[in-house]
Amino acid sequence: MSPTKSAEPIWRKLVLTREEIRAICFVLLLLVIGVGTKRYRHEHPRAAPEVATAHVPAKPHETRKTDQIEPPSAAPDDDDSD
Repeated sequence: MSPTKSAEPIWRKLVLTREEIRAICFVLLLLVIGVGTKRYRHEHPRAAPEVATAHVPAKPHETRKTDQIEPPSAAPDDDDSD
């Protein structure tokens, strides 16, 4: 082994094509934009949308009188007088 081969820096051994370098730069750019967007939204929160005052909320369901059926009374009829 020659001393010049082992003393070669690691970045010289790692050879990337132009497309690979562009892809890595694109991914890093997206990462920076994402972090920037996250920080911006954290520092500038959106205001909650205002509720329209003209809207009338629906009334709760009311029980109808037909749902409350009473059993017939057990009183004798006066019509049967013989």
